[in-house]
Amino acid sequence: RVLFRSCDTSMLRVALLAVCVALVAAGDPPIPRLSDTFSVMFAYDYLPVPEKIEPYDWLYYSWPDRAQRIEYAAGNSHCIKFYNTSNPCTLIFAGNGELWVDKPVEVECCYVMDLGTIKPDFLRETDFKYLNRTEWFGYMADGFYEDDADGARKVFYRQVDKPNSLVWWSNGDNKRQFYFDPSTYSEDKLPASLFELPDYCTRECPY
Repeated sequence: RVLFRSCDTSMLRVALLAVCVALVAAGDPPIPRLSDTFSVMFAYDYLPVPEKIEPYDWLYYSWPDRAQRIEYAAGNSHCIKFYNTSNPCTLIFAGNGELWVDKPVEVECCYVMDLGTIKPDFLRETDFKYLNRTEWFGYMADGFYEDDADGARKVFYRQVDKPNSLVWWSNGDNKRQFYFDPSTYSEDKLPASLFELPDYCTRECPY
């Protein structure tokens, strides 16, 4: 009788453990963290969401260098609106916390403001929560969101099978949308020279 009770209790514990494991497995994915180093091609400012994305800009990120580089191709609305050029422009988030814009065709470069590189775990330091799992341009992705005080919703999607990757980012203002091409995503080490300023970066921007 005692042996039966022990066996019955053990089986109950196993059953409870199985239920707990199932509940954990079925829970929401953890809030993502960016890789310390990565590069990826992306498209900017497409609205509404198109059926097909054709990325042509590049994002380079290196947390060890505290640096980031965004290369916008010719005709990008960001370069036109903020930096008065329809030619390519590059934003360089230098390791010292300064943001510079380089316009290589014009051989012009100027200091914009003090703006450091975002931390790889910035989503975890805010109020982002799990949103849903859906397909983005052929890739299964998990979405996370944060609602601002004014009602704007920021949304971040990453690949299910690559939890540090990026698929889509919205700043919540229905204007600035970033669509990343997962096929170009790489976590290979980036050379520090990629984040160095050209010699002609010597002045403040007039705008």
